[in-house]
Amino acid sequence: MVDPANAYRIAMIRSRVVDITTIRADENIDMLAKKYLGQQKYPFRRPDEQRVSSRSGSIGSTRRGSTSEAYRRHPAALTDRVR
Repeated sequence: MVDPANAYRIAMIRSRVVDITTIRADENIDMLAKKYLGQQKYPFRRPDEQRVSSRSGSIGSTRRGSTSEAYRRHPAALTDRVR
């Protein structure tokens, strides 16, 4: 996520995938389609696709923010990081 008022201020969430399954994957995308698109079924489903769901586990967090090029070029931006 990037702060619209300051492109050097970002937040990241990182995790490891601990499980991948096809169980309830279609139901999950249909639930999201209903919530965000107002449609009962996901409208962009293709007959040849197989949908999967993943479950993630935490790998911890860091206070340094990003290792993006912007931070390497502008180290002073680190002083504005989210604490």
